[in-house]
Amino acid sequence: SGKNLEDARSALARIGVHEDEVQEVVSGSSSTKFYGLVSGNFSEATLLETDRGSTMKLLHKTVHCPSGPMCIVFLRDSLAAVARLDELKLLLETAQGRTDRLIENRSAAKLLTATAKEAPVRGLLLSDQLNSSVSGMLNDWTGWNRDWSWLSDNVSGLAYSLTFDTKVHLGATFQCTANTTAVLLAQVLKGLGTLES
Repeated sequence: SGKNLEDARSALARIGVHEDEVQEVVSGSSSTKFYGLVSGNFSEATLLETDRGSTMKLLHKTVHCPSGPMCIVFLRDSLAAVARLDELKLLLETAQGRTDRLIENRSAAKLLTATAKEAPVRGLLLSDQLNSSVSGMLNDWTGWNRDWSWLSDNVSGLAYSLTFDTKVHLGATFQCTANTTAVLLAQVLKGLGTLES
């Protein structure tokens, strides 16, 4: 969300990383989590010559928490991760091979490779993320405030991609637990498409 990005920008500025030094930002978020990767023309050694807030060790890395909810860990020179402490821990565990890699989940990897590889935005939702995301998406599309769990409970995965020209184009692949769910979902989405026409 905008608040998370602003908190991340503020945390980076407090340790001396300013917007003109940032070349690329990649972020991910859900309704409760946020993380960002920032690359650019900065170095941990020169930025932290002065005291810029509290630091702590987390999985053999120094984490900087200058103020507010966001903390920063330098993965290497010119590359930093920004997130709340619990998300940074998960990110470091994944980077250090302490958690299962996405590629080891064959179902998730297959879903993700089905998306448009040239798309600048691609994502994947699995298990507990699905119910709130699918329900929210369908409520946004329809303008209705309904419980869609009867449908989303039978979807085990969703991969999506976004491409842009004069419009935003969404491509989505749903992994359904049964053929009847796939047929029903196709009918619901087709019906929503006719409502928009």
